Amino acid sequence: MSPERPLTDSGTERQTEPDHPRLAKEVPATMPTPNRFWRMMTDPGFTSPA
Repeated sequence: MSPERPLTDSGTERQTEPDHPRLAKEVPATMPTPNRFWRMMTDPGFTSPA
């Protein structure tokens, strides 16, 4: 039982690590970056991409 737990733990860690960078790369593509959002709110002359 104990040898199986480290194997599953390491497996889940390896699966979650590559997923995080992918999600981080996909988020800016779908949602505007905080800088763009802040600029849209503060700069009235800034045109929104949407």
